[in-house]
Amino acid sequence: MGKVIIAGSGGSGVGSDECTATKAEVLKGYNVITADSEDEVVEGTLELTGDVSDSQVLEGKTYYNSNPKIKRKGSMVNHGAVSLSLNAGASYTVPAGFHNGGGKVTVNSLASQTSATATAAQILNGQTAWVNGSKLTGILSVHSILNFSAAAYSTNQILLQWQNPYAAGGKPFSGVFINYSTNGYPGTGGTRIYTGYGNNATSGGWSQVIVTMPSIGTTYYFSATAYVSGYPSDMWGNTLNTAASTTSRGQQVFTSSGTFTVPAGVRTIDVFCVGGGSSGDTGRSSSSDAGRGGSSGRTATLKNITVTPGQQFAITVGAGGESSKSGTYSGSTTTFSNLVSAAGGVKPGISDPGNGGSGGGVNYITSYSSGFRNHYDTAGGTDGADGITSYKGNDTPVYGGVGQHTTTRAFEESWNTLYAGGGGGGGNNKPGGAGGGGNGGGFRSAPTHGTPNTGGGGGGGGRDIEYHNGYSGAGGSGICIVRWG
Repeated sequence: MGKVIIAGSGGSGVGSDECTATKAEVLKGYNVITADSEDEVVEGTLELTGDVSDSQVLEGKTYYNSNPKIKRKGSMVNHGAVSLSLNAGASYTVPAGFHNGGGKVTVNSLASQTSATATAAQILNGQTAWVNGSKLTGILSVHSILNFSAAAYSTNQILLQWQNPYAAGGKPFSGVFINYSTNGYPGTGGTRIYTGYGNNATSGGWSQVIVTMPSIGTTYYFSATAYVSGYPSDMWGNTLNTAASTTSRGQQVFTSSGTFTVPAGVRTIDVFCVGGGSSGDTGRSSSSDAGRGGSSGRTATLKNITVTPGQQFAITVGAGGESSKSGTYSGSTTTFSNLVSAAGGVKPGISDPGNGGSGGGVNYITSYSSGFRNHYDTAGGTDGADGITSYKGNDTPVYGGVGQHTTTRAFEESWNTLYAGGGGGGGNNKPGGAGGGGNGGGFRSAPTHGTPNTGGGGGGGGRDIEYHNGYSGAGGSGICIVRWG
């Protein structure tokens, strides 16, 4: 600000040329002669227009604001130079006050904040993570199974096989879970039937499991998915598909000797055999005991025989005793390999009943009475029973052939087909036992043969008033039945 010189009283006046201040340098509201007032007294035009507050002036410093008569003192805090180190994600709130520009905020290195030991092979495929300052993309994935197949194992079982993956870093493998459906490959849906590593955990090795399915004769679709056990949940890998059908129930009947070959997918079988029936006794004109019925072949059943697909078994079907007028013949044995054997019926004699599966009937003839013989003939036995006993006129019993005293129905099942009926006694056409027994002969009538492939006994020879020997009925041939499912 320039000087303003005012002359004392009685002296000469002061003019503008003695002043150095201008109007703009004199506070407004004050009258003076200035260098630019041309010796006139003028009002200064300088205005104090400051608008700072104490908090905006450094603490310890003074100032004038809008009033030149009031000295003010600042209160702004002096923070000087602030230096900080921050980790990623941290923050610093800058306080109000003075900063001298010498401070520095340093962000710590990411490596110092992400110290870890994981590798990309230990991080799930497609996921990312910061490890020691570097961003890693994971390559960890469940190792894939290499092959998957299914085949019928038994009537209601399927053999499932898969090839394990070869060991590789970053590709763990715990096993497979297998689901099934009857209407297309289920993937990871459907019904779970197996979880695990099967019977072989070797790298690259083949593993397998046999599963039991709900129904036979049904096509099932399977999906096998590789997995790794984990918490809180397992990790899943690839899925492979295959399909197979359970075996339908089946049966093969042998009416003559041959070979049984186990079908694919069959692991157990049941076998039923019937031996050949014996022929009946011939009719004799000179005997008091004549024309007994033949005994049936015996029956034999064996269930749940363990077999292997493709395995072969020799089968011999026993023949029935042949028809004759000069003798009687036993039936032959029916065999299934060396596992099942059913003997043929034993031929009856003049006074000996033949024994077998079901006994034959008898015929006892008394001497003439008023020119006629008296015949006491009986029916053959049924379902393993003895032939019917005959009684002479004096109530003396004449016993029929002895049966096996167990059922002769197929596979020993009460609902199944009846086999091996005993032959009826000759003389008055007595019937053979149910299940193939031949009927006994009558007056001048021939007996009937045991039914082929039932093991039935032949009928006894008929009576002949002219004393000619009568032919006996032939025994029925045997049979072998193999079933599965």
